[in-house]
Amino acid sequence: MPASIALVESFFAWKFAGGADVRELAAREADAFLILEKEWRTEQANGQ
Repeated sequence: MPASIALVESFFAWKFAGGADVRELAAREADAFLILEKEWRTEQANGQ
């Protein structure tokens, strides 16, 4: 499985588990999760 897919799957698991403190994540995961969170919120704001 490509690393990018694994990060997306990890993001959704993290998000639906309550989104623990991002500072507790590895730097690569934290960076990916913050980018994905921004995109998630943009999509939600646009009603998608």
